[in-house]
Amino acid sequence: MMRHARAVTPSDSEIFNSNKAIPLLALGEAEGALELLTPLRRIRLNDAIAAYTAVALARLGHVTEALAGLDRATDELGESEVLRAAREHIQGGQPFAAVANTASDDDPLPRMKATLWELAQMDHLRQAEAWRGPPDAFFSLVLDQVRLSAASLTSLAPMMKGTRLGEDALNALIGQLLASRVHFLNWVVPDQSLGGYTAAGNPGERDLVLKRDTAELAVIEAVICVSSIQYENLKRHFQKLLAYSNCRVFFHLTYADLEDRLPALQKALQEIAQHDAPEAFVYRDLEIIASTDSRPGGFVARYGVLDDEARVVFLILDMGQHIQRDAAKALAVHRSQGEEDPGAGREV
Repeated sequence: MMRHARAVTPSDSEIFNSNKAIPLLALGEAEGALELLTPLRRIRLNDAIAAYTAVALARLGHVTEALAGLDRATDELGESEVLRAAREHIQGGQPFAAVANTASDDDPLPRMKATLWELAQMDHLRQAEAWRGPPDAFFSLVLDQVRLSAASLTSLAPMMKGTRLGEDALNALIGQLLASRVHFLNWVVPDQSLGGYTAAGNPGERDLVLKRDTAELAVIEAVICVSSIQYENLKRHFQKLLAYSNCRVFFHLTYADLEDRLPALQKALQEIAQHDAPEAFVYRDLEIIASTDSRPGGFVARYGVLDDEARVVFLILDMGQHIQRDAAKALAVHRSQGEEDPGAGREV
């Protein structure tokens, strides 16, 4: 009858198969019950499915595995009556009264907990695919998180007086902002960590590193550019960056406080990206990142590295914000000439 039913949803099929396992267990057909239940555990874990699976495993002689499955379900979903009854049945032979599932609109919290737990166990590539989707999910996700963190930093520039805090303080701020955005994936952003090499062959001191467990996902190097564009300094920071890790995603951040020089700064960085990479990094091309909102613009440079590819994201953070400053100065001139303040007289 179920095979001929119409408009059967996946949730309906899950309920049917879990209920079908109950009479199979009652008839002593534990192997058949386990064949139905095993796929359900991969799709959606609830306490009933975990309990029936444990009973089936125990009846097939896998008592240790059955009890371990009950422990995992208890850790993920919390203790429940059906889990407790299954454990007592396996350990002491107590009668086990299975209850059929009758509705698909059960409490979503256990499913959400199970899904979040599964997300936390995935590697970083699968996590990015689950969150963002193809193509190029990991790079796209990391690029967005770094740019959004940078946008938060530049929005605070008026309160921080631009770059007066210094490079280390600015790096610490953007590191904390980025860490708060990727914490749900169990990624961390330590600063001033040692790794890679300096020109002298010593361990390098990286500004920021995006990590999951011990794996380095991306390295961030930052430099302050105030008043003038110092080509050699920008080039040195770029070359240091590529020596800091064997990961394949790098970020070169420039905290800029330049009046009318941002296009020239981007041009200088493009020349560095095209002509000054270390020998092992074979330049391929670059793609402009347009400024469509408050996130910083820049470009992505691609390099061939052996049989692989590395990408360096160059972002320019406008800490000086001279365009906004000039707009404010123009308003001050108008007011000094006796023009009416359009905001005057309004109640707040």
